[in-house]
Amino acid sequence: KPMYAAINASITGWHLVEWVWYEINGIPQRKSGFLEMLTLPGNAGLSQIKDEIRKIPEFNAAHQIAHASKHSHLEKITEGFSTPVFINVWEKEGEFYLNQTAHIRLEHEGGVSEMPIYSFLLTLHRWWNHVLVELKIPEK
Repeated sequence: KPMYAAINASITGWHLVEWVWYEINGIPQRKSGFLEMLTLPGNAGLSQIKDEIRKIPEFNAAHQIAHASKHSHLEKITEGFSTPVFINVWEKEGEFYLNQTAHIRLEHEGGVSEMPIYSFLLTLHRWWNHVLVELKIPEK
């Protein structure tokens, strides 16, 4: 069950890009604030925002997971992206225990980036928390 929760959190983390865009697009002050956070020009659209946010490794991973969950192929697949799942086995006082852990792995020109799922999700959470507070969403 935790693995499904992680997948759902990844999907939500990526789709928040569109949800926030549609929320702020008609509010010039919020829109310009969001574009400034991303260092994009004031006339940037959703496609440019997605391209910029995909440069953040955690959001690139969230994008890959979100699109893999609903498509049989990706339009902008990242070479070297994988989500290996490890099975940890240990013994304590004669009893054996199993635990699954998943990681995000991204091979790139500079080497390999790997992060546990919990670090990946925590980064998504912190980034969105900062953005939503700055944009005053929700207003209350």
